[in-house]
Amino acid sequence: MRQRVPFFVVHTKELSMKTLILMILMLALSSGVLAQDDPCMALGGRLNQQSGECNLQTGVTVDIDYPVLDDEPAFVVQAIGDFVQALQSGFIQNYNDQPSSDLVSFPWEMVVDYEAFQYSDTIQSYIFTVYEYTGGAHGNTAFRTFNFNLNEAREITLDDLLDDDGLETVAPIARQQLQDRLGEMLDADWLEEGTAPNPQNYQHFVLTPEAIVFYFPPYQVAPYAAGTQSVAVSLSDLQHVLTAPFLSVG
Repeated sequence: MRQRVPFFVVHTKELSMKTLILMILMLALSSGVLAQDDPCMALGGRLNQQSGECNLQTGVTVDIDYPVLDDEPAFVVQAIGDFVQALQSGFIQNYNDQPSSDLVSFPWEMVVDYEAFQYSDTIQSYIFTVYEYTGGAHGNTAFRTFNFNLNEAREITLDDLLDDDGLETVAPIARQQLQDRLGEMLDADWLEEGTAPNPQNYQHFVLTPEAIVFYFPPYQVAPYAAGTQSVAVSLSDLQHVLTAPFLSVG
């Protein structure tokens, strides 16, 4: 079952005439056109006739889907709850900390969704996909994964799953899958760097009964236009590098 934390805030930013004039000049330099009749309207605002200030209205939207955890252990509820709260408050605080002049022409947006996986009765995984738009040509997407050992009340790390040489086995499998999939988006050097066998490249993963699934955000293994990527590395291909505790935990 899902639950949602929708959040919408609209802030009105009061800009002094000095700031407004600077913004108008910047607009003129970038476009070659200066709105003579109503420069405030040209910036998307409304001129306060009494104060002479240009009121610009911008906003921030946060929409987070996360699982209902009523029957889960307290440490799972705490971990995911802290994550959701930090996402929401951090994004809004970052917005509020921006100068008014940086928030003229666009609203900020955060959209978070999740997917749950179950390796066994004692191993559960979640991936949260976090999309943020804070201006510019496009937004960006990041991942946060959780892998919980319910018996031991802790998160599972890659070191719990793979021996010291484990990523040396994972990397070429991941690289080959992505190479076959990327087509015209393939950049060999980019892919090589993004799939190199270091823990940072493989920090986003979940467990299924058949595989370890690794997730790569935009820009890690290919250009932004290629989008997010994932690879499922079969557990049968990792038998020689899986750790004994992991093999016995399910």
